[in-house]
Amino acid sequence: MIRRKIRQCLALRKTKQRREKRRPGAYRMFLLDLDATYGQEEADSYGVEPVLYLLLDPKWKAEQIAIRAVHAFHDKENDVPIGDLFEYGLKKNQIPFERIYTFKIPFGKRKQKYLEDHISQVYL
Repeated sequence: MIRRKIRQCLALRKTKQRREKRRPGAYRMFLLDLDATYGQEEADSYGVEPVLYLLLDPKWKAEQIAIRAVHAFHDKENDVPIGDLFEYGLKKNQIPFERIYTFKIPFGKRKQKYLEDHISQVYL
């Protein structure tokens, strides 16, 4: 299911890229995992689930954008979720992205390694 969704997203992006004549580059996977930000209690609960993105990010700015999103989230006057702040940062930096998958994995299993090494993972 995930592979099919990735292929669909890549096909959509390639078509859109040809239309808009964007700069060339390689797409990469990026996992945004917010387990360290929110208080997690029970191993069998889900809380805020990790989200897998497909990004065209040749300058590798996504990690910095994610960190800034967490800092903005912790601002006293903020009421916007971190995921929305992250996606806003991607749009502001003109980084094409597609939200591919939201992992339905409980906290207990997330503490173990659940993705391959070649997928960029940011734990915030």
